[in-house]
Amino acid sequence: MKIIVDWRIIYDPRGGMYRTFKKILPLLAQQHGCEFGFLRRARKNEAPAAIPAFPFSLPWPLSQLPEGGFKDALWKQKVNFSGADLFHTPYYSVPPTEKIPCLATIYDLIPELFLKPNTGPIFDRLRERKRWLATHSRRLIAISQSTKNDLCRVYEIDPAKVDVVPLGVEGLFLEAPANAETNAVYRKKWGVEGPFLLVVGGRHAHKNFFGFLETFASTGLKNDFKIIASGEPWNKEETAKLQELGISSLVKNLVFPEDIELKALYQACAAFVYPSYYEGFGLPPLEAMACGAPVALAAVSSLPEVMGDSGFYFDPASPGDMAKVIRQAAEAGRQAPRVVSGRARARQFSWEETARLTALTYQKALA
Repeated sequence: MKIIVDWRIIYDPRGGMYRTFKKILPLLAQQHGCEFGFLRRARKNEAPAAIPAFPFSLPWPLSQLPEGGFKDALWKQKVNFSGADLFHTPYYSVPPTEKIPCLATIYDLIPELFLKPNTGPIFDRLRERKRWLATHSRRLIAISQSTKNDLCRVYEIDPAKVDVVPLGVEGLFLEAPANAETNAVYRKKWGVEGPFLLVVGGRHAHKNFFGFLETFASTGLKNDFKIIASGEPWNKEETAKLQELGISSLVKNLVFPEDIELKALYQACAAFVYPSYYEGFGLPPLEAMACGAPVALAAVSSLPEVMGDSGFYFDPASPGDMAKVIRQAAEAGRQAPRVVSGRARARQFSWEETARLTALTYQKALA
């Protein structure tokens, strides 16, 4: 199969889309006979290396032209004569031509379900493109059953058109825990003594990070734990919130740690906390579960689907319930039956399986 992937939208190596496609494209090529061509931007848009690719690019200097209508017309001509079997858009981009079948990956329905923080022309265009893809794509991939249910309900799609393809967990997170000496080195680097609660990932409104901070500050949690938040640097609003709650000295921000350090965080925390109101899948809880961390998280959307019986669940809208369950998870420790079983459960989510199911969807789209 010859697949064209629209790589123009993927240019942040820290993003989940980049990580997902970087893992599955080589597997699709090596194990499922796929060849790939890539639509690229002129800069900051290199596709993963070591992937069998058929000749497919705009010649220089046309490749250096700015994005827009003229360049889209060039790509349309290139796609039309590429001999490709399928066009795969990894993030809601409309293909330049409808001459070959289109397939789209859908991650979540956040812009549709959380309208208040997702307003303006950018989000309006995003919703328009998703509606177009929902209507015109030969098939759709949803990264969880929860996302599939939301997608079919919001855009009135036949469920038979949508395949659920869960994400995978890095093998690094399934490896044996680091020794005490290594953990001591990391703790010194972090500047955190004693037990801490870990939060990983984005902190947009639906992630409920402020709700977690308010719960932490208003309950006994602040007397027994510190917090490490891994991800982007603090913004002005977050800095002000920490000062308002009087917990600035108890909360540490680690900016985009490498996976090896993230693994150490998962393995050292008293509990991993995920207070989000909505997730399309939930990679951080899966990674934490793989590392043997007690995971306290909201009982919403895809999270129970990923964690099963291995999570400690709370109502994200109830500070009292959140605080109680976080403490329960931390006190249960890493030898609790549900935590031990979680490591085995995490092994069910592999990138090999993600690639295999993606290849099946390709075959269905071409049947």
